[in-house]
Amino acid sequence: MLNVVQVREKKVDGRRFRFGEVKETPADHASWWSFDDEQEVRDRHWHPKPGDVVLDIGAAFGSYTLPALALGARVVAFSPADFDTELLQKNLELNPDMARRCLVVRDGLYSRSGWFDPDHSVFTEDRSPNGTLAPELYGMIGNREDGGDGFPKGQLIRTTSLDAFLAEHPGIDRVDWIKMDVEGAEVEVLRGGEGCLRRWKPRVLVECHNFHDPRMELKVSDFMIGLGIGYRCDGPYQHCAVSHEFFEVVR
Repeated sequence: MLNVVQVREKKVDGRRFRFGEVKETPADHASWWSFDDEQEVRDRHWHPKPGDVVLDIGAAFGSYTLPALALGARVVAFSPADFDTELLQKNLELNPDMARRCLVVRDGLYSRSGWFDPDHSVFTEDRSPNGTLAPELYGMIGNREDGGDGFPKGQLIRTTSLDAFLAEHPGIDRVDWIKMDVEGAEVEVLRGGEGCLRRWKPRVLVECHNFHDPRMELKVSDFMIGLGIGYRCDGPYQHCAVSHEFFEVVR
């Protein structure tokens, strides 16, 4: 159960939303619950309009989802991790009028179906029948001190591609904004959403996990600009151990 010590309120462009301050989380860093972290990133780039369709890929507790909802957008929040989703759902419950415009999706995204270990940025393709978990992966599920390969293992995330997800959800008739926080899978998630990028040309804000790959910023910008559809990059802007790049089609 979440230990919510108080409910706080924040404004975005004069619109209010509420969120829970929690303690005794899996990480003590305030970014697990505080909407102050990455405020300068949102001020610079995160400005959805009423009616816009936003994909928050790696939504965590909702620091981008809730401001987008407060601004009147519709949000699909990809939140595969258990603790993140529990806190995100709590924050949505605190804003019931906004929550009606949010779909929470428990799967993660990658370029294809499989299983992703976000702690080590390792992907395993699952070739077993009907998309079930291959026997050799069972031991990697759950919180274990040793996953058998020398790594401590956290939660293994089931993945699909963005284009496959959208094909299964025809009610999502366009995409205007994408934010990504995907623990080293940045380029693979973009590759799996190339159809979406080409069709709707959304604005894209990517958190680059350079500690997983020191060339991540370059790889992301090369992919986006290499699409040849007019994307230009603003950034990278350094933020603690990560950086952010913002892409928009120059019309």
